[in-house]
Amino acid sequence: MNFIIINFILLIITIILEYFTALIIIRSKALKLLGIMILINSLTLPIGSLLISYWGIYYWVVELVIVVGEIVLFKFLMDKSWSQSWPVIVICNLITAVIGFGFSSALI
Repeated sequence: MNFIIINFILLIITIILEYFTALIIIRSKALKLLGIMILINSLTLPIGSLLISYWGIYYWVVELVIVVGEIVLFKFLMDKSWSQSWPVIVICNLITAVIGFGFSSALI
């Protein structure tokens, strides 16, 4: 499979996992949350993939930068406080990062 198709599949999986994780935590504004998770992940996943695949930046460094960016986006788009935003994004990304790292390690 080519790079674009693989990343599109990963994007869909990431959006689904992170959306349902965030929905369990927030328990409100389901449609707004879905739109925001699609937007945030559509911006950050391709950037992260490029940084890892083409520039060879260490996976966990990229993940940390992505998490910080997603916290900022989530805070402003969901109109939440910093203390409400960071746990949601950290938990969502921890789940998808561990799964993603596990799969990428298994493929090597």
